[in-house]
Amino acid sequence: MKEQPPQWSEAFNSSPFMKPRFTEQMKQDIMNKTKQRPESKEQRSFLLIPALAILVVVSAIMVFALLPKNVTEQGQNPTSTGVTNPWNVRMEYRLHDQTLFTIFPDPNLTAGRPFGYMIHFTAPFATFAGNQIAISAYHQETGMRVIALPPQTITEPSSGYPGLERFTATFALPLGGMWRYEVLVNNQLYGDAVLSVAEPSWMVSPTFELTYISRDGKNGSYILVGEKGKAGFIVGPYLNEKGVTLDQQPFLAGKGNKYMWHLWGSEQELEGEFKVMAVKQGSTELIQVFSTSQLGGGLNGADRTAVSSMSLPEPGRWRLMAYVNNRLLNSIVVDVVSNS
Repeated sequence: MKEQPPQWSEAFNSSPFMKPRFTEQMKQDIMNKTKQRPESKEQRSFLLIPALAILVVVSAIMVFALLPKNVTEQGQNPTSTGVTNPWNVRMEYRLHDQTLFTIFPDPNLTAGRPFGYMIHFTAPFATFAGNQIAISAYHQETGMRVIALPPQTITEPSSGYPGLERFTATFALPLGGMWRYEVLVNNQLYGDAVLSVAEPSWMVSPTFELTYISRDGKNGSYILVGEKGKAGFIVGPYLNEKGVTLDQQPFLAGKGNKYMWHLWGSEQELEGEFKVMAVKQGSTELIQVFSTSQLGGGLNGADRTAVSSMSLPEPGRWRLMAYVNNRLLNSIVVDVVSNS
């Protein structure tokens, strides 16, 4: 069945005014008056100024009227029409009884790590071709706003489809709870949806080993906490102040220590500023514990590395979230003990 064009496309076929602004009778009256009373150059110049002003205003009205209605109306109503509670879970966005898009998240959607999304857009491909699509996410509880998906220029339709029926994106959100996903086209709000993001597990992250060859040619291994192939940092072996070798260096509240991060990913994914944000269990306040303008080179089998100095302010269980270029890569849960 042939897909019907969206309702807002009718705006291109009709005048932006409720009734004609310039009739044939008005045109004839102006011509008659011109013949009856010749004008001097000064008079013509005086009349030309307001005429040009009127032309500018009319042109602006016409441009605004020709914009897709779903874009121009969103500044006044950023939620799907007919919605009583704007924070109810809602996967689709509707305007004038038409669905403009539906978001399908990964069934296991959880905060703290990347998950995939598929967005089914119903408008024809011409609506998006050459334009930029971005997604901004707004957290209900904290008011936090993040750029979930940076602007992407649309150059081709979804594979095997005439339009953007299968637009895919992968990104992570830092906190569990209700999030409003705002879809932007050329930085204009196109529509929104509301999804519930599950709270991540607060189990302490596991450790793993990375082998290396020392300067004297001997094999050795580092112990990292995190997820191999994603992100982790070295915590052992650790020689404490008493000369005892421990498998893992403890996190002491209020005391900074050096940690070498290891990250895996494509060159594009790992290009940009690296920072580590932290949140304590039972809280929604995010604090920054480390940042650097760029990552170092690959080492010990990882694609990129960074030497960091991190300190967490108080005892408890904390989640460390690794970001590159404001994109959340993964999170690591650690226990912080008292420094007394």
